[in-house]
Amino acid sequence: MLQNKKYIKFANENTVEVLALGRLDEGVKKKDRKAATYTK
Repeated sequence: MLQNKKYIKFANENTVEVLALGRLDEGVKKKDRKAATYTK
């Protein structure tokens, strides 16, 4: 799928990345290793 150069260029210029952090504080409180680098 990602072999079409026009599509790759379009995607690079128009993609929006979304990061959900709704339960991050819970992970920090539980000392989850995935949240270890989080600073508030």
